Amino acid sequence: MQVGEAGAIKVFLVADQKIVLWGLEQLVKSAAPRMGVVGVANSYAEFHSKLQSVDPDVVVLDLDIGVDHILDSLKKTDRQFGVQILALTGSNDQSIHQRAIIGGVRGI
Repeated sequence: MQVGEAGAIKVFLVADQKIVLWGLEQLVKSAAPRMGVVGVANSYAEFHSKLQSVDPDVVVLDLDIGVDHILDSLKKTDRQFGVQILALTGSNDQSIHQRAIIGGVRGI
């Protein structure tokens, strides 16, 4: 995808497992030209360091890379960058899901 392509949804992927990142990247690429990957990170810290330079519309975030740290930072990320966050997790823990939604995640 061309980052500047009009109307295209810019997606940033965050997961600590390479196979998960690869699968998500293939899924987003299959929706081209309507969507495209503008960034990939293996950690929440790496995500934050890259976030300003890529200006995504949507972040797909694996909560399993550090649930407590991430959940505490989501509201700040949402307010500071105005990005929509979608979360994925292998956890069935409803309290984690609720904390994520309260923190600004748009869907799990």
